[in-house]
Amino acid sequence: MKTNDTNPEIIDAEPEIVHTEPESHGDPEIEEMVDDLVGIGRMWAHHGMTIGKMALKSSAKTMEVTAGVLEKLARRVAPGEESKA
Repeated sequence: MKTNDTNPEIIDAEPEIVHTEPESHGDPEIEEMVDDLVGIGRMWAHHGMTIGKMALKSSAKTMEVTAGVLEKLARRVAPGEESKA
């Protein structure tokens, strides 16, 4: 475990990756079910990443519009702009 130099209580939580090979019991029915479950997991992972991408794009567009509004507002409240309001 690593600690942060400025705060020893903060631990660098890097997970330890352990690679193991799945045990094959030779039962074709079990292997087919495992393959099906892996396929379902991959479909959900793909779906989640697609939805995440769409959410990030939407959020970015919202922030872009908000930034434009703030820029216009900043110009209107800038010193010397009182008479133009």
